[in-house]
Amino acid sequence: MPRRRPVCRINGVNKELPDGDTLPCNQFFTGTATLPTLSALGLAGKTTFDVVPRVTGDALAVGDAISVTPGAALQAGLNIAYAIVVAANRVEVGMSSTLAIAAGSMPFTVIKFT
Repeated sequence: MPRRRPVCRINGVNKELPDGDTLPCNQFFTGTATLPTLSALGLAGKTTFDVVPRVTGDALAVGDAISVTPGAALQAGLNIAYAIVVAANRVEVGMSSTLAIAAGSMPFTVIKFT
């Protein structure tokens, strides 16, 4: 049985995606970061960690648009300020705090928008 191509809506009609066309899809990565100690109100810190793709062959590169999601609730007072790709499959997450925060580790999911 031949493999079916993805179905999409083209000019208001559901059709198989034409040969040579591709659909963009997000790529997912996971990694564990060491959260910094932020010992006073209003301090900022950052953590850098390596990520592993969910699908072999996917990769992050500097400049890719990403979003990060923590694997559990952040400590009270801890906020994610930014997330950037700093090297191949390496992410930096900036954080700020409104309370003193103890160091710890946190799993993250990183989504690359394509």
